[in-house]
Amino acid sequence: MICPSLSYFVVVYCSPLGEATKDDLKHFQGMLGLRDEDIQPIEEDVTDQFRQQAEVHQQNLIQYRQSFSQAVEQKFPLSESSRRQLRNLQQSLQLTDEEISQIEQPIIAQKEVEERQRREAERIRQEKEAERLQRQRILFLKLNLILLSLKL
Repeated sequence: MICPSLSYFVVVYCSPLGEATKDDLKHFQGMLGLRDEDIQPIEEDVTDQFRQQAEVHQQNLIQYRQSFSQAVEQKFPLSESSRRQLRNLQQSLQLTDEEISQIEQPIIAQKEVEERQRREAERIRQEKEAERLQRQRILFLKLNLILLSLKL
């Protein structure tokens, strides 16, 4: 026969810890004849394991965010090679497409705003340069006219 504590551990570890599950576990605890003090170490162990997994997952999210930000800073839009590397990183960090989207979208949106601002600033700079060159040509033509009139 399987140890009741081991059976309880397996059920707790494999179950999402919602309120309905807690009621089910309490019922299962009674069926196995386990006391609260018997199951407390099991629940603490499982809670610690979930907490550790959540911490590792949070670190993975941070690592992906940093890698994505660096890739975008190096080249925007991203090259196919960078996309492949990021996809491999996503898989190795066990992140979902939804998590990746939540990380990438704000960064991409900010980069697009920066790109638009950069292009607008460049357009304005080019317009000013064209105006300066036009004024310079006009001045040059005026000077030539003055020189021509002096020769006459």
